[in-house]
Amino acid sequence: MVRSILRRLLDGLLEIISLAVCLTPAYAGAPEQVSIQTLFAQSPSYQSHQVTLQGTTRDLQVIPPMPAPGKKCPMLYGRATFTLDDGTGSLPVQLEGSCLRPQAVDALPQNGDMVLITAVIYIVNNDLPVRLLAQATEIRILDPK
Repeated sequence: MVRSILRRLLDGLLEIISLAVCLTPAYAGAPEQVSIQTLFAQSPSYQSHQVTLQGTTRDLQVIPPMPAPGKKCPMLYGRATFTLDDGTGSLPVQLEGSCLRPQAVDALPQNGDMVLITAVIYIVNNDLPVRLLAQATEIRILDPK
């Protein structure tokens, strides 16, 4: 009888675990990789969502180190902006930098580098033409120029 009860409890637990795995949201894994054209075409559905983008950097502007107001670090290093072009369109990207690594500027991409970025997308202006901004949270240089 005790084995029977334990067996039913175990079966019930396995069903709950299976259901939880099945109901895990699709966004729980890596962010969806999308084209810039898709971001502009479906911009409201990507507002404040994290995505993966791949493209070539251009118009890189390195921002000098600056104090980090309201943060618990004295300076932000490695801040930059650039344009990402994936062949379907282009998008401004902003990198917030790091308060812990003065050498973060050395890890920035250069103009012409092929990169893979993870970014949160923000709609800057809903009027036509729509303006978007990608706030990069991670960047990986795939093919340096």
